[in-house]
Formats: sequence, C-alpha cells, structure tokens
Amino acid sequence: MNQKIILIGSGAQGRVTLDILEDSNIKILGFLDDDPFMQGKEIRGKKIIGKIEEAIKMAKDNYKLIICIGNNYQRKIIFQKLNVENISYANAIHSSSVILSTASIGNGNMIFAQTFIGSNAQIKNHTIINNGCIVEHDCLVEDFVALSPGCCMGGRVKIEEGAFISTGVTINPRITIGANSVIGSGSVVISDIPESVLAYGIPAKPVKKITPKQLWERLL
Repeated sequence: MNQKIILIGSGAQGRVTLDILEDSNIKILGFLDDDPFMQGKEIRGKKIIGKIEEAIKMAKDNYKLIICIGNNYQRKIIFQKLNVENISYANAIHSSSVILSTASIGNGNMIFAQTFIGSNAQIKNHTIINNGCIVEHDCLVEDFVALSPGCCMGGRVKIEEGAFISTGVTINPRITIGANSVIGSGSVVISDIPESVLAYGIPAKPVKKITPKQLWERLL
C-alpha cells in the first residue's frame, strides 16, 4: 500500500491505529495533534509534526488522513472543521480481519483485529470497529459509530450515526440503534433503541436521555 498516511490525534486511539497499520506493513509519516506539549515529540518513532488544521493542506498534497479520536462526537467535529472530502481519508484495517467481498467499506474507518464483516454489510465513514466484532450480513453501520470489543450483531442490524456500542453487546437481527445512543457493556438488545439515550441491561432498555456532547464514557 503506497500511501502517505497522517494520523490525526496522538492519544490511545492514535497509538492503536498505528499498531493496526504497522502490523499490516503499512507505514505512516506522523501525527497531527493540537496539544502544545506534544509538538515535536515521538510515539514509537513517529513524530507529532503539526497541528490538526495542517491536515487541510496535506490533503491537497495527496496525503491520506485518519481521524484517530475515540469519542464519536469529537471525531465528527474534527471532520466538519477540516471540511476535507471523504476520498482524502484512508482506512486502517488489520490484516486478521475478515471482510467478505460483497461488503462495502467507506473511508476513514479503523477496523481492528479478528473482526468479521459479512455479506452485503455496509460500513460507512469514520467508524471504529474494535477487536473481535461480528457485523453480520446486510448490517448498516453509519458514520461516526463506535463498536467496542466483542460486539455481536445479527443480520440486518442498523446502527445510526454517532451511536456507541460498549464491550460485549449482543444485538438481535433486524434491530435499529438510534443516532447518538449509547448501549452499556454486556447488554442484549432485542428491540429497537431510540436516538440519544443511554440503554443497558438484559434485555436492554433506555434509562436516560443523553446528548452527543456528554462524556459518554462516564455513563458506563
């Protein structure tokens, strides 16, 4: 893969994305980060070479970008501020993942090890699909979604934009998870979940309204 790849964000998600790419023999040129204390520093030999706004010029120079921010809302805000076309974003897909030939993958996605993406599944843009996830046939994962380790989705599930699915969640076939909702760890989802709620349990039920700006990791 002969691409000039820049990672946006040098935190945990950036480090993991670096691992995904290097484990698949794909090299990156460095990181962009707005933290003034990170400028000029290195992460495993890769320098923080500038601030995030520099990605706009780099995209024009045919660099490929990946927004490595774990928070769905913040990932979307950075994408909107940069206003760079999706074609300028690369995918980080671990070589151990299995993606069937009829599945479609957008741009800017981070797909971790041992993931399975089934027949006619659609992964849109700027998603995080963590280790060991199962995205079965005809599922739709919309923009800025995050699936945590070990999520298992039956066929024809729809995960709407910005939703966060925590570790070890099981979602029955033909279920819809509403935009910006959070599903708590270990839940079993057997009925549709509306948008902008925290839901958890066996079976999962909405327990409170939330907003995309909330620090959802503190909800779990």
